[in-house]
Amino acid sequence: MNDIYMTFDELLTMKALEFKSSISGRGNGALVAHIVERDDEKAEAFGMKNMCFRVSPLLQARFESTLDALGMSKQEALTEALQEMLNKFDAKLTEVGLGPLGYEKRLNDLGFALEEPDADGSRRMVRLQKEGA
Repeated sequence: MNDIYMTFDELLTMKALEFKSSISGRGNGALVAHIVERDDEKAEAFGMKNMCFRVSPLLQARFESTLDALGMSKQEALTEALQEMLNKFDAKLTEVGLGPLGYEKRLNDLGFALEEPDADGSRRMVRLQKEGA
């Protein structure tokens, strides 16, 4: 591995992506991951939900080795991968004429809702008030 070097283009790409991460809000992903992976109460206070599934030892070893090498948390990697996967699902459903699936009812079941779009078209997620509260 002594013959590994970084070209100027690679360095420039890395620095540009670091800058993009810092201004996109994703730069704080490590802090959020640290909190939600270690403190269930704080994670719940943020409205975070737990998703769990089993994988083969080979997939686990590849995943954890890769994350260690890249300095990423499981939460950060899986959140990004899941978001990209769902965006691809929506795109494919739209491509075949179905459009994206609705999820507002399930979001409400989880105790949250999306506000109406703002001037930029963004929709903020809010926690619903429990009845009788």
